[in-house]
Amino acid sequence: MAHRIFTEEYDAIRKILKTESFSSDAAAQRLIASLRSVVATDGPNKSQGRALDDLRDQCERGLLNKVFGSRKEKEAEGILALAGDDTRLAKKAAALKALRHFYLMTKFGGHSLWVNSLPAHYRKWTTEQLGGISNKDQLKTELKKIEGRFSSQQMRDLVSCSQTAAAWANRTHGMCSKTSGLGALRVDRLIRRWFADEDTTDADIKSMRATLREGFKKIATAALSGKMVFTDNPIDRGTADENNFAYVWYDRLNVVYIEGQFFKPGLFSGPRHWALIVVHELSHSQCNTVDVPGHYDFDGIKPKRGTFPSSKAITNADNWAWFSADCNFALTQKNRDDALK
Repeated sequence: MAHRIFTEEYDAIRKILKTESFSSDAAAQRLIASLRSVVATDGPNKSQGRALDDLRDQCERGLLNKVFGSRKEKEAEGILALAGDDTRLAKKAAALKALRHFYLMTKFGGHSLWVNSLPAHYRKWTTEQLGGISNKDQLKTELKKIEGRFSSQQMRDLVSCSQTAAAWANRTHGMCSKTSGLGALRVDRLIRRWFADEDTTDADIKSMRATLREGFKKIATAALSGKMVFTDNPIDRGTADENNFAYVWYDRLNVVYIEGQFFKPGLFSGPRHWALIVVHELSHSQCNTVDVPGHYDFDGIKPKRGTFPSSKAITNADNWAWFSADCNFALTQKNRDDALK
């Protein structure tokens, strides 16, 4: 069955690394052992992330400095040399090529994010793009595809916005944990702004505060886990599905799919907008929020009796994301007016 999601590709890579034999060269064996440690069962292991840089270093210069030629030629020959003999060569090369485009991004303070930036040319996950190729020259042509889906700047922006989203979620959880004093009054006012309709009672606000408190704790934990993965989905490339900002799917792992519209403006633009999208998506995966039809931020997400009651707003991902942004002083009055219509 064709891979539809990142977790399926990740598991395929783990299986190949575990069951296949690679180059017998001692340095190559050490690298393969480290790569096996990266792809842990419960998600990538950041303590072993350096192995991915080592793999890219080997590709850049050719395995053990034995390969000469262009950068792309070195990449292809280096991966093939590391794969070893021709037994199931394409499958082994595909797993190595996939990991060559997998990055552990870190920020000051210890925040980390995994970014999967597959060659822009690919239209399938790597083990399927390459795994069935029997012609070695054709395989080399695919291995020479180096330019990833995300630029270096975009990858830096992704780790930065994931750090911002984690900070937002953490602060929002802390605010929702307040039960008295000025802090509690402020968060209750914000809950009313983003979730209350004309019929909402004080008891409803208290109940929603508890829901949001537990939800944002889960979001913060996921964002700070060191196992969160941002990737696009190569099977979406060139299709209408690429025209999304982002989405989550039925992954066992903590994955957010970053699509073609992510870096384009919404009701506002730049790092705050990107963080807002990440919180929106993590509310789906961690808190089972939904996208209530007709109630994305550009439609207007102000709760209203009958058309968009509080009971719907508290389930709507955009309300969660905008509430968190507001808790973190990230919105202007115009931003609020644009969304609360």
